[in-house]
Amino acid sequence: MVPRMRKGKSWLITVLVIRDAQLKLFEQAQIQRFERVLATHLRIRFPKADFAADAGRLGAFVAQGMRLAKTFGVENQYDVRRFLEFQAEYGAEFHKLPWASKILNDPTLSGCGKMERIDDYSLFALRS
Repeated sequence: MVPRMRKGKSWLITVLVIRDAQLKLFEQAQIQRFERVLATHLRIRFPKADFAADAGRLGAFVAQGMRLAKTFGVENQYDVRRFLEFQAEYGAEFHKLPWASKILNDPTLSGCGKMERIDDYSLFALRS
């Protein structure tokens, strides 16, 4: 609903304008917040990982993992979190493992589909 103000006999409509620069700042703030949430999650979930004890290394791990996930079309926050969890579990270069590479480079799968397949492979082939 757009607020309306009466001035004299005419109605004025107030419109909120968000400029591109403002939108970019908001987007960057959201990305930084997500990076902090991911870092906290990974530090708790993988406390013995070599990156977990050092905030700088953890931040770099998260930033690099997010960039890498995007190259495979993994962009949904839930799926990016899973991608980073697989990196923490199987190594930062897990995407080069034959089974993971085959899934991540499959053009018929969405980012979510890729994470589902990796999750299934991890659960049924690697942990059984």
